[in-house]
Amino acid sequence: MNKTKLSFLLILFVVGQAFAQQQTKSFAEYWFGITPQQQRETQLRQSAQQANRAPMLRSTNATANSSRIITLDLTNPTVPTSFDVDTNGVWVGTLNNDAPIVFNDGTFSFSHIGEMFFWSGFTYSRNADNTEQSNWIMNHFGNMAGGGIATDAQGNVMRDENGVIADPDAPYLVAYWTALEFDEFWSPVGPGNSNNIHLNGVFQAIGVYVNNSPWAYFSNISGSGTARALNQEGDFLRLIIHALDENQERNGSTVVHYLAKFENGILTQSRNWEWVDLSALGLIGGVDITMESTDNDPMWGMNTPAYFVMDRFTVVDVAQLLSHVQVLQEQVSDLQSDIIELNDSIETLNQLIVEWIEVTDYLLDSIAWLHQALADCESNGTSNVPFTSTEHIQIFPNPVADQLHIAHDWQPGDIVELFNMNGHRVFSAQPNSYPFTIDMSPFPNGSYILRIGNRVAKIVKR
Repeated sequence: MNKTKLSFLLILFVVGQAFAQQQTKSFAEYWFGITPQQQRETQLRQSAQQANRAPMLRSTNATANSSRIITLDLTNPTVPTSFDVDTNGVWVGTLNNDAPIVFNDGTFSFSHIGEMFFWSGFTYSRNADNTEQSNWIMNHFGNMAGGGIATDAQGNVMRDENGVIADPDAPYLVAYWTALEFDEFWSPVGPGNSNNIHLNGVFQAIGVYVNNSPWAYFSNISGSGTARALNQEGDFLRLIIHALDENQERNGSTVVHYLAKFENGILTQSRNWEWVDLSALGLIGGVDITMESTDNDPMWGMNTPAYFVMDRFTVVDVAQLLSHVQVLQEQVSDLQSDIIELNDSIETLNQLIVEWIEVTDYLLDSIAWLHQALADCESNGTSNVPFTSTEHIQIFPNPVADQLHIAHDWQPGDIVELFNMNGHRVFSAQPNSYPFTIDMSPFPNGSYILRIGNRVAKIVKR
C-alpha cells in the first residue's frame, strides 16, 4: 500500500473517531490541524473592547423605486421549500445536502456543498451566539451582531444609534470559503471557488449586508489553531466580491470590503451588520465571493478562519427598470416638444418687444421734435415756413441726389439737424466748413425736414 493511500485511510479513521458524536464539524479544518483554542478571557475582553471603540467602516444603502428592487428574503425559500434547524439553529441539511439553496422564487441561487463531514458555500442559520467558543468546529454558525437583521412590518431594516438592529430569531446565511480545491486524496489542486451567488437573469447590483463570524472575529484577536492573531501592522481580513456576467464568468469588476484591519497599532473589526455598496459592479448575472488574509500557509492557503455571514443581497430588476426608462424617455420627448413650442413663443414675443421698442423710439423722437418745433414757433412768433434761401442761408441743390450744401454765416453753437417724415432724427452735427455739406447718399429717397436753429426747411432726396 503506497503512502498516499495509507494517509487517506488514516484520515478516515481520525475523522470517524472525531465525528462519532459531532455531526457538524468541518472536515477540512480538522485535517488542517485546527484545535480548540485555550481560554484567555482577560486579553479577549480587553481586545474586544478596543475593537468596539475603533471606528467602523460604514456605507450608505443605495436607493431605488421599491417596485423594482429585489432583496433576498430568507423567509421565502424555493429550494428547499423550508429549512429545518437543529437545537443550535443550524440547517440540518448543511452536511448532507449537496445542492444550491435558492430563494425568492428562483431569483437568488447560493452555492452549497455538503458531504457528510464537510460543507462549503452558504448555509442557513438562526444561531444568535456571538461568544468565544472552546470548540469552534462545533460552534461556527453564529455571528457577531447576535442575530439576523431586524425589520419592521414593511420589511425595512431597523436601526438605532449603534447601527442595524439584530434580531436573535431572524435567519441569515453563514458562508465558508474554501481557499483550495482538493482531489479525492485531499491534496490541493487549485484555488477554491465555493461561494457563488447566481441570479436568474441580468440585474443591476445594489448591495448586501455582511457581518463577522465569531470564529474569525476572536481568532483575529488572539489566534486559533494554525491561525495567528492579526496583530501586525497592515494585517487584514477582507472579502473580494467579483461580478459575474450572464454566462457566470467574471467580468473584471470587483468590490472589496474589509472585515478586519490592523492599522496604527489598533485592530478594527465590526461586530455589527454592515452595508456593502455593490453598485460599482453594474449589471451582473451573479457574484463570486473570495477572501484574503495576511496570514497564509504557503501550501494550504489562508490560515485565518474563512467564515463570514450575510443577508439582504439586493439588486434591481433591469427589465422593469428599462420599461420605466422607456416611459421616462417618452415623457422627456413630450417635454422637449413643449419646450420647443415655448421657445418659439418666447422668440415671437421678443421680436414683438423689439418692434414695440423701435416704434416707441420713433414716437418719442417725433413727439420731442414736434414739441421743440412748437416751442420754437411760440418763442420766435414765426410759422417756420420752409425756406430754400432765406436769412442768409442758402441750401442747394434741392431736390438733392447726394451732396447737400448749406451756406451760412455760422456761429458757435449752431446745429444742423435732419429728420425723416416719421419724426426720427437721422443726422445732427455742428457745421465746421463753408459751405457745410451733408452726404445724403446713405439716406433713402423721400422727403426730409432740415432744421437750423428755429428755422426748418423741406428737403427732397431723389
